[in-house]
Amino acid sequence: MTATATLIRQTVRDLIRGKTDAGDRISINRSEQIWRNEIPCIVIYSRSGTFKRMSETSQIFARTAKIDVELVVEQVSDDDGNPLPVDDLADEMKMDVLNELLADKILRNIVENLNSFEPQEEAEKTESNTMRDVTSSGVARQLCAIVLTFEASWDEEYKPDEANLLDDFRTADVKINTPQAGADLGAATEELVTFPRP
Repeated sequence: MTATATLIRQTVRDLIRGKTDAGDRISINRSEQIWRNEIPCIVIYSRSGTFKRMSETSQIFARTAKIDVELVVEQVSDDDGNPLPVDDLADEMKMDVLNELLADKILRNIVENLNSFEPQEEAEKTESNTMRDVTSSGVARQLCAIVLTFEASWDEEYKPDEANLLDDFRTADVKINTPQAGADLGAATEELVTFPRP
């Protein structure tokens, strides 16, 4: 079964695919180099989250995750080489993404146990990330992006892996070094010990 956090990222991707100037150039947790012919594009990833048991006797946990939607465009600079604010293309993409993802309960209708999906913050990213231009001998050009951060919350039941549970501790495998005269001092003797239970 697909993990809820993975399902949320996949659902975000599916909802915005073809709805922005990025078209279907949308990646989840991408780590590879971005190429110029892919711009504009969108990268979706999880940055952090929480995991809290609902009660001491419960196997249900309240979970949250920060979901970042990064709208990537080419960095534009002024005549002196100073980077300009993220251009209108990214702003248009931002509005398209928000219109899709914040439609009334749209994610909650798809992701069964999702409680909420709310916008948290917006930031501009103009770090040293670069894209490669395949048409000009691999010249690197700077990227910039608007990063939209959402917080998703859901309840998740812990279901142990029945195939790999510990036994009921009726037996223990004990290894004891008991060197004897002329024996290899590094040799171990194995013995199976059974514990009586009421």
